[in-house]
Formats: sequence, structure tokens, C-alpha cells
Amino acid sequence: MSNGIAHPSDATLSLSARILAAPTTRVVVVCLLVTTFTIYPTVMQETLLLFSCKELDGGKSFLLESMDLECGSARHAAAIWAIGVPGLLIYVVGIPVGLVALLYWRRNDLHASKPRRAQELLWFVYGDYNPTYFYWEGCLMLRKALVVAFTVTMVPYGVEMQAHMVLGLLFVAFGMQIALQPFASPLVNTLEATALGVLAFTFWVGLLSYDTSVREVPVAGELLSVFAFVCNLGFVGLCVVAYSRAALAKRLGVEEHAPLREFVGALLNKICGRGRTPPRVESNTKKILHPREN
Repeated sequence: MSNGIAHPSDATLSLSARILAAPTTRVVVVCLLVTTFTIYPTVMQETLLLFSCKELDGGKSFLLESMDLECGSARHAAAIWAIGVPGLLIYVVGIPVGLVALLYWRRNDLHASKPRRAQELLWFVYGDYNPTYFYWEGCLMLRKALVVAFTVTMVPYGVEMQAHMVLGLLFVAFGMQIALQPFASPLVNTLEATALGVLAFTFWVGLLSYDTSVREVPVAGELLSVFAFVCNLGFVGLCVVAYSRAALAKRLGVEEHAPLREFVGALLNKICGRGRTPPRVESNTKKILHPREN
């Protein structure tokens, strides 16, 4: 028995299983997974930039990140086949798909009553979701990949096309969030849906500000910007209030969605209970253990 997790005997373990059973190896694996997920958006963006070109007046297209590199040239083709295509297949698409495949392969171990090594290694990936949607982290990574792909590859077509593509993706994500409720916490489900709604509204305001008819109206752009800022600020305040309420509920020992009177009552009991002297039970215990002394 080690760290509360039962390990089979070494005779029944394969070499890879014995390696994963080592505490040091588990820490290294978890650190590698966290690092991979952290740098995923940055590496994905740099990979997709190899496919983003801009056509100039002469009819030639050049890479946006390096305007001295003509798109379609031998150098550009070499960079695409050496870095771009492998990066797309292995990193941009491979990591989310591989994560979903790994979770599906070990799905019976993820919520098993008996502790398993898969729970220790992958808990931070699936632990916040309902058991039915254990794979949802992979879906979120694919959503991030699509957002970056739209913003990078649609640069030659203008800001409005970028915003329309991302706005459509946000509407789809909002609908899936409302319909599926993939998070285990109702609070997180509500905040996720609200965040997607506020983000979609912000993009919509940005599209309106690019409209010619809106620009002709005095201070219309400024009012829209202020409105979008207030909505985002309100969402931040909602997050602070919601998580503060959850932390207070945990500290007071009440349900997160309990009525306000229960919070107040529990808080008053906790404050008033601090000044009370705890009851002395030594005499009663003594009477029970030693009845002859009575």
C-alpha cells in the first residue's frame, strides 16, 4: 500500500506499469501533461501562422509573419511539410484526439470506487466534469484550436470575417453548454454559459462598431464599447460573488445554493458559538468508567 493506492505485485506488472507505479515517474508524467496543456495555444498559433498568407498588389502572396517569404515558394513548401503539417497532425489535432482516446480507453478506471493510477495521473483532466462527459477537456481544446485557426487563417479576409467565424463557433459552444451541462458543479456550468454569452456579445459589439452606418452615428461606437465593458465587468463581479459564496458555504457547512437566511443563521451560530465554553464531559465519562466512585 503506497499513498493510499494499492499496487499489484511486480510479478504481474508489465515494465511500463511498474514505471508508472513509481512515485517520481507519476510526478514527471503529471508535470509533462500540465506543461503540454499550458503551451498548447501558443504552439498551435505559431504552427497555424505558417498557413497564413497575404496577397499584395502585385498578385504575389507573402507569409504574414515573414513578408520576405513568398507563399508557394520552395522555402515555404519546405517549412510547411517540415513543421506545419507535422505540427497540425501531431500537436494541434493529435493532442486533443489522443487525450479523448486515452480517457475513453481508461474510462472504467476514472470513477472506480477502488483507487487506480489512472485517477492519480489524469484527475486534473476529467475531475471537474460529470462522469458522462469525462472527455470534455478534449472538446475544449478542440474549441480553442478552432478559435485560433479562425483568427489566424482568416486574416487575409478581414476582421469582420474573423469575428463572424468566431461568433458562429461561440453560438455552437453556448448551445452545447446549455444542452449538456458537462461540468459536475452547477455553479461552474452557469458561469461557463454566462462567459460564452458575454464573449459572444462582445464580438457582436465589435462587429457593429465596424459597420459603416453605426460609425456615422455620433458617439455610437463609444456607447457600444462602454456597454461591452460594463457587461464584462459585471461578469467578473459575478464570478467573484459566486466563488466567494461557494467558499463561505464550505466554511459554514451549508449548501452552495442554500437560501440567504441559512447563510445568515449559520454565520451567526458560528460567531456566537466562539464565545461559549465547551461543555465538560470528563465528569460524565468518569462516572461511566468508574461507577464505584459515585
